[in-house]
Amino acid sequence: MLLVVLLPSVGGAASPSSPVTPSARMWQPFGLANRIQVRGDMADPGCPSVTLLRLRPDTRLPPHSSPVDRTYLILSGTVHVGIGKKWDDAKMQTLPAGSFWLVPANTSTFEWAEDQVVCQVTATRPARDCPRLTEPAFFPPDRIEWAPFGGMERAVLAGRPGEPGCPWVDRIRFRAGGRSMPAADAASEEVTWTVLSGSLRRGSGGLGNGTAPAELPAGTVLTLAAGDDAVESDVADTVAQREFAGAGPRACRRR
Repeated sequence: MLLVVLLPSVGGAASPSSPVTPSARMWQPFGLANRIQVRGDMADPGCPSVTLLRLRPDTRLPPHSSPVDRTYLILSGTVHVGIGKKWDDAKMQTLPAGSFWLVPANTSTFEWAEDQVVCQVTATRPARDCPRLTEPAFFPPDRIEWAPFGGMERAVLAGRPGEPGCPWVDRIRFRAGGRSMPAADAASEEVTWTVLSGSLRRGSGGLGNGTAPAELPAGTVLTLAAGDDAVESDVADTVAQREFAGAGPRACRRR
């Protein structure tokens, strides 16, 4: 949903490693919607950003486009999405909570939020030599393919995790019993975690340091610094998504 290109910019960003839990969401007016800026500023096309948007029931967005590649993740509600420069009900896909999709820059889309929708919008900024997104791609929950990943499962949704400078997205499914992310898989760049079901835990400065871990329930969005993938879950069927939006120019990293 590219509502963002139609609306004015307001509000500030949450600091990295400060979790935005459902109970702590502080929505700010944003045109026809409300928003929380998690990382960067979605109004700045030169830098990556991560934003939460809340849309009212029966919000309809006419065909529109964005100058940058974007990804979308539905945390709650149902969205109907179509591709094209003219509204066409026959072209719309129904995407329930948990769905993820990618839209290349300058691609026209139109959307209908059937009920109240909370979604995460990420504007990516790939390095110059990264593969570019050329076609929209949609991943409803029932189309996501899982593969073994240590004592967990993983689904790679975009890019190649760990490729320097290039955006990527994967989804981790934890099993019960206190499973932790493998130390070798700690991201080399700042990564945004989004808890889709169950709950994650992490401590201040990482797990295993004697501090009480913070509980991160479903709906939490958390940006972790490079190398700080210290998260775990002892709740069956916890699912969380990780996303690296790209570092952008050096000036972006100083903001």
